[in-house]
Amino acid sequence: MRRAQFFGNVSLIQKVGAWKVGGEWQHSGEREDYYIKTSTRTKLATYNVLNLTASYAVDKRLSVRLKADNVLNQDYMLAHGYSTLGRVLFVGITYQ
Repeated sequence: MRRAQFFGNVSLIQKVGAWKVGGEWQHSGEREDYYIKTSTRTKLATYNVLNLTASYAVDKRLSVRLKADNVLNQDYMLAHGYSTLGRVLFVGITYQ
């Protein structure tokens, strides 16, 4: 229950000079769950989510990072009745 028979996650990161760029694809097959209002069984649909990331090393200690999750704005649920976020953009700075 709540676990797809097929789930996959593929990610790739490439360093190009001071840049690191990458992406991640997540796929989940159809899975059973409980309908939130009646506790009867229901099925949650298959979903695919694409996430992208890029970071730039300003120097040895400082880097700037951008991350976009759910780039294709996939509408999906991990559990019935609990929606996930749509497209999201994160910006961060790291100092080490």
